[in-house]
Amino acid sequence: MRQAARSRSPRRARGEPSTRSPSRRKGARDAEAESAALLQRSRSPRQARGEPTRRSPSRRQAAKQVEPESSEPLERGAPRPLPKKLSFADLEKDIGVIRLAPEMKSSDKGEGHGAACFRFRAEGKVCDHAASVLVELNVCGSGSWSHNKKREWLEKHGRHHALSAKEYLSERLAELSWHSSSEGKDEWSARRRAHWDVVIHGESLHVNADIHVVLHHSSPRGQPSAIPKRARSQSRRDASQPKESYEAEEGLTWRELCKSGKLMLKPQIAKTGAQTVGWRLHGHVLVVKGEEAKLYIDVNILNSGEWTREQKDRWVEDRKRLAFHLDAQAVLGHYFKVLPWCKRTGSWQWRFKGWSWGMDDPKDHQEVRVNATAKVGFDTRWAH
Repeated sequence: MRQAARSRSPRRARGEPSTRSPSRRKGARDAEAESAALLQRSRSPRQARGEPTRRSPSRRQAAKQVEPESSEPLERGAPRPLPKKLSFADLEKDIGVIRLAPEMKSSDKGEGHGAACFRFRAEGKVCDHAASVLVELNVCGSGSWSHNKKREWLEKHGRHHALSAKEYLSERLAELSWHSSSEGKDEWSARRRAHWDVVIHGESLHVNADIHVVLHHSSPRGQPSAIPKRARSQSRRDASQPKESYEAEEGLTWRELCKSGKLMLKPQIAKTGAQTVGWRLHGHVLVVKGEEAKLYIDVNILNSGEWTREQKDRWVEDRKRLAFHLDAQAVLGHYFKVLPWCKRTGSWQWRFKGWSWGMDDPKDHQEVRVNATAKVGFDTRWAH
């Protein structure tokens, strides 16, 4: 008895009710109830009503959802899908820096009799599709100028560097929209009809602008075909025309033109026409589609036909060293990626569409205004 009394607490020994701490089991029950209450509060209204939940997909499931519905693998080297909007910055990434040269548009009187403009034309790939690019900064009211005024305007602006299109157009025509016509013409385009004032080479001008990027081979409804390009070419060729004819119409790439090495242009005086000076490569033999053909490339200095014979001879003599020759692809590769086929003449040929463009003379590193032509033909008697 004494031992039991000693084991009691002082409160119990005095006959007072004890305040025992909760048992471990009761503590566990309380903790469980508290957890259940927290879980209930964290549930969504849908879960509280007993409705099935919509769980968000995991990263792996989300990745599966964005994959193409077709189980067929994408063709290697397949072109990018065509965007509905094309930014000016993306256009320059694909086609290169856009520089505008002074020109006169064509009219009912012929080429060069229309309004004045600063123009850029090029053939290349945009979004991995072959396309023609036309950018024009038009001089408002210039169509009514006299012939002499137009000539003076061309000569004045032709002496300066070509304009950077980015400086004048990247903000006003920042984005091009996609247009697909029932006639099969598919293009991105942007146009600003309202004129604005600019100062170009010290002259104040009223201008407006437009940009056109026209696809060469677009599929129906302006969407890229799912058929690989090689198979598509083969099927059309088999159904329509002989292999040699169709491949000729596809044009010649620089890789085909430079099979035997770099095409170096030497300083020479033209033998015909105004006898301008420039860099040339005449009669270079190529094997095209299994047949022998000849290549002619001319890069002419503008207005050099008016020089005296002595000036022309001196110019050629000063540039005889190999360091002063031109690499044809380095100079012209920006203006055409493929030498196009001309059905009318039965040859491949290209001519710079503008009045001229500025390039550095490798001899004195001064800018000269030039234009250029390139031709490839099978007729060895082809008069140039």
